[in-house]
Amino acid sequence: MNATEKMFETAIMEATRIIQKEYGYYAGRFVRMVANKGAVAAAKYLIRKPGVSEGFTVLCEHKCLRLSVEAYVIKPEYQDLFTDEERKICE
Repeated sequence: MNATEKMFETAIMEATRIIQKEYGYYAGRFVRMVANKGAVAAAKYLIRKPGVSEGFTVLCEHKCLRLSVEAYVIKPEYQDLFTDEERKICE
C-alpha cells in the first residue's frame, strides 16, 4: 500500500467512525470489505455497484454527503487512485 492509499484508508475509516458516532449508523459491511480488500478496492466496488448504498442513503437523509465514499473519491489528493470514469460516477 502506497502513502496515498494509506491516507485514503485512514480518512475513509475516520469518516465511518464519525458517521457511527453522529448518526448511529455502523457501516459494518464496508468496514469488513476495507479490512479484507483495502479501502481503494472497497470504494471501487461500491461506486461501480448498481444502485445506492444504505450508507449513502443515511448520509443523504442527514444532509452529510461530505462523509460519503463518493466525496472522498473526488478529492484532489486521491485523484491518482481512481480513474476519470470512477470520479465522474461519484460526481
